Amino acid sequence: MKTFDIRDFGAAEGMLCTEAIQRAIDAAWDAGGETVVIPRGRYVTGTLDLRGVSLCLEKGAALCGSPDYADYCPIGYDHNEMG
Repeated sequence: MKTFDIRDFGAAEGMLCTEAIQRAIDAAWDAGGETVVIPRGRYVTGTLDLRGVSLCLEKGAALCGSPDYADYCPIGYDHNEMG
């Protein structure tokens, strides 16, 4: 089984990692649906398309949603609680 570490695609703590994580997901998908590894640390992301790959969060890893609504793709509707 081949794994794809998000740091190899440019992810780092303290920054928005959506694009780097998506690159890792895309590479894992292109390799036949392999596993994307989220290493120890706190990684912030917006919308991700998992495409059927597996995510493996190592001990001490946190994948956190961005607090900025603009970091998420529009879905065509809003829930009432979102205003």
